[in-house]
Amino acid sequence: MTSPAPAASDEATPAPVPLARLWRTDTTLRTLLIANALNTLGRGVFFTLTALYLTLILGFNALEVGLALTIAGGVGVVFSLLGGHLADRLSSRAMLIVSAAIQGLGLCSYTLISDYWMLLLIASVTMAAQQFGASVRSAAIGRAFTGEDRVRIRAVMYTVTNVGIGVGTAIAAIPLAIGTGGAYRLTMVLSGLLLVAGAFSLRGLEPERVDRRAAPEPVEASMPDGAGSPSASDVTARAEGDPAEDGAAGGEQEAPGVDSASAAQAASAVSAAQPVQAIQAGPAASAAPATSAAPLPVPAGTNPAAASSSIEAAGEKPRRPRSPYRDARYLLLTLLNGAFSIQFGLFGVAVPLWVVNHTEAPSAVVSILLIINTAVVASLSVRLSRGTGDLPGAARAMTRAGWLMAAACGLWAWGGFLPLWIALAVLVAAAIAHSLAEVLSSAAGWAMSYELALPEQMGAYQGVFGTGFALSNMVAPVVVTVTAVNMGPLGWGILAVGFLGCALGVVALVKAAQRQG
Repeated sequence: MTSPAPAASDEATPAPVPLARLWRTDTTLRTLLIANALNTLGRGVFFTLTALYLTLILGFNALEVGLALTIAGGVGVVFSLLGGHLADRLSSRAMLIVSAAIQGLGLCSYTLISDYWMLLLIASVTMAAQQFGASVRSAAIGRAFTGEDRVRIRAVMYTVTNVGIGVGTAIAAIPLAIGTGGAYRLTMVLSGLLLVAGAFSLRGLEPERVDRRAAPEPVEASMPDGAGSPSASDVTARAEGDPAEDGAAGGEQEAPGVDSASAAQAASAVSAAQPVQAIQAGPAASAAPATSAAPLPVPAGTNPAAASSSIEAAGEKPRRPRSPYRDARYLLLTLLNGAFSIQFGLFGVAVPLWVVNHTEAPSAVVSILLIINTAVVASLSVRLSRGTGDLPGAARAMTRAGWLMAAACGLWAWGGFLPLWIALAVLVAAAIAHSLAEVLSSAAGWAMSYELALPEQMGAYQGVFGTGFALSNMVAPVVVTVTAVNMGPLGWGILAVGFLGCALGVVALVKAAQRQG
């Protein structure tokens, strides 16, 4: 629930709605979280079994499996772009349902693999559905929520993802202990069916919030004066009949304390909705407090989000949408953030190999470090994402992430030169610093990907941004193996400088964007 708007001299922003209240009142949020929980639980089970199933049960060698998954990753990059492109043209709700169902059936189909070409086909289709759905989901969140709410929702979903994968990994221990092909296949089918169940749950999404087109104008007209496209806070206020809603909506909404891009977008939607409200409400509408010059009329059927840059001043012409492929600033952001995302490959590949082969620590320490990573991410994602919903907050978070990741690389390397007990303490410190950097960089990346995108092309921009992450997933195993594992301390130093340079480059880009407006 948003608090009453501050006075003109008060620069405090409205208090965010507690997540527990959003869960109870916001159908879109609840649907996304339920689907995400089912999806990540199934994937946690499946990914733990995949490599072992393909090698031990089906008899493929490690090189064949690695090549197949790499090719599938390349297909996923293409479909990440396609998902973002289509999210601006077709129903995001329908595409999310279809892509989740295809992904679930794809996981089940792994049990039908009989030769290498079938492995390539099934792996590619499954990865294509996963990356396609990820881009569409990012665009849907960008439309359904605004400003700080976007980052908070992504942080909650990130927490659910880590918990779901952790629980799924634990469940996978059962077929691993049994060790038979039948146990593997049954568990993989069940994991795929969890994703299919998630697809059915996505039917609860509200099309008027997640699809590109805005809600029909009669619905807009029935909202309180000054209400535009509903944010999570608006949904909660209307669902619970909150008396503070009247103070947060209408003429007071343009208080100086709210200066983010999302506030400007909401103000534009207010201007677009007021002429319709005046016609519907009659003379009573004239009693509403005015906030600016009379808005320009907006033709019927116009999407308020598409008009977000058109009515900041009377008579201003709307800005023509530009392609994200021509947006050099956004492409550079995607490149730098994608390069920083190589850090995800450290915990998956480099850290286990480094700890086992280059430190005095026993192999079991790898599991402890992974548990620390999961615990930090699951417990602190929401807390550390606070204040990152705008560009200045995102820049601060990214700066901290860069220094923390550089420090973590130094600690990982140092752990290879220490006796057992000191090495254990240093490795734990490295895991904590690394995990904090992961959380902060993720929150900053979400905020920047939305704040620097054009609302009228949210899907295309999110598709491009997601492609950077997909590419980093492809190259990360090779990069971290060549540097950290093969080169040792020198390689860790190269990674530290690279991560810090990417983070500071992103911060410089954001500051330049703020100066240019």
